[in-house]
Amino acid sequence: MKKISIILSFITLILCSCNVFSQIRNLKSMEGTWTGQWVNLYYSSSGSINLTLTVNESAQTAHGDWNVGGDILGVPRAPFSTDITFNSTGFVASFTSPIWGDISATGLYSGVYSGSAVNCPNPNAQSIVANGTFNSTHINGTFGFTWYAIPITGTVVMVKQDSILLPTGLSVSEHPHGTINLHWTDNATNETGYRIDRKNLAIGTWSEIGTVGTNDTSYADNTVQGETRYTYRVAAYNAITESEYSDTVALQTVTSVENTNTIGIFASPKLSKSIQS
Repeated sequence: MKKISIILSFITLILCSCNVFSQIRNLKSMEGTWTGQWVNLYYSSSGSINLTLTVNESAQTAHGDWNVGGDILGVPRAPFSTDITFNSTGFVASFTSPIWGDISATGLYSGVYSGSAVNCPNPNAQSIVANGTFNSTHINGTFGFTWYAIPITGTVVMVKQDSILLPTGLSVSEHPHGTINLHWTDNATNETGYRIDRKNLAIGTWSEIGTVGTNDTSYADNTVQGETRYTYRVAAYNAITESEYSDTVALQTVTSVENTNTIGIFASPKLSKSIQS
C-alpha cells in the first residue's frame, strides 16, 4: 500500500504544476471546476481528480482546493490545497510536504509545465518528475519516479467542466469621429456578459472599459482621443469563470474631426483551433 501513497502524492505534484494554461492569455479562464483521472501504468491503478481553482488576477496568484481519489494505506486521501504565483512568463509553485519532500514546479503560458520533488522522506522513492501540456480547457501530463529502483510511469488527464467559448472575429472601426465600434461573434451559450479591455499603446497596460450583456456582440467606445492607437480584446464571463480573450485588434484614431476615415487596423494572428474549442 505504501507504493500507492507515493503514486497519489506524486499526482498531487503534477496537478500543482498545472494551474495555469496552450497559450494562456486570460488567467481568469482557468478559474472554475476541473475533473479528471490519474493512471499508474506500472501497477494498473487509477483514481479521480477534482479541483476548484480561484484566480486573483490583480494579485497574480491562484488557489486550488483538491480532492484526489485512491486508497492510501487503506483510507481515502484527505482534501488539500496549494497556492501559486504568476509571473511574466508563467507560474511557479514550491512547498514542502512531509510525504513528498521539497516540491517545485514551473509552467509557461505557452502551454508546457514541469515539476520535480527531492528529499522525499521515503528513500525508496527517487527521481520524481512530471511533465505535460495544458490550455484553458485541458491538462495532459505524464509522471515518473523510481520505487525500489523500479521505474514507474503514469498519466494525468483533466478537463475543465464549466468552460466558456471565447468570442471570435473581433473587428473595430471609427464612426463617427471619436467613437470606436467593436463587433465580435458570440460563440458561448453559458455567458452572462462580455468584458471589453483596452490598451493605449503609448501606455502599454490593459484596463477594463466596459461590459455588455448576454448574447451582445458589439460595444461603442466613445472615450478615445484623436491620433492615438488603441488595442482591444474581449472575453465572455459568468459568475464562475471567464473565456480566453478574443484576438486583439488595434486601431489608430483619425487626425481631425474633418477626417472620418480610420487610419490603420491591425489584427493579431488567429487563435489555434484547439484554443477556440
